[in-house]
Parts: sequence; C-alpha cells; structure tokens
Amino acid sequence: MTKHRTALALILVAVFAVTGTTPSLAKPNNGAYQRSAEALKKQQHDIMCAGMRDNLTSAEANADERAGTKAAAKWAKIADQIWDDANQLGCSWAQ
Repeated sequence: MTKHRTALALILVAVFAVTGTTPSLAKPNNGAYQRSAEALKKQQHDIMCAGMRDNLTSAEANADERAGTKAAAKWAKIADQIWDDANQLGCSWAQ
C-alpha cells in the first residue's frame, strides 16, 4: 500500500509540475507594468539621478576651470554635496 501511495504522490507532483510550467497558461503582456505606479516611481528616480549626474559634471567642470582660486573650492564643495545627495538617494553611479 505504501508503494502505491508513493507512486501516486510522485505522479501527482509530476502532473502539477508540468501543468504549472505550461506557457499556454501565461497571460500576454498588456503593458500594465509600464503604466503602474512602481514603473513611474522608477522612471522619476532615474530622471533625478541623471539630472544630479549632469549637475555634478557641471560643478566639477566649474571647479576645474577655476583651479587655484577661491571659487574652485566653492564649486568643489557643491560637487561633493551633489555626490552625497545622490548617494543618499540611491543613484547607482554614486555608490
């Protein structure tokens, strides 16, 4: 009797595994994720990180142009602050 139960259990597991991975049961992509709040939040995060990267590049360029002057220290401090803010925001380039 135990062999029959074991065999039946193995057959049921195999049937569930096959039916659970059947691609015909998958729903087609209707674009719901692209319109979701999660996707919009990620887009906004990516846009903010890109803007901060542009600001950092500009601040570093200004510091380089004014090298050896008091203004260079001001721009370097601004660049450091942008870097810290981007790191706290979670931008991948500032990690």
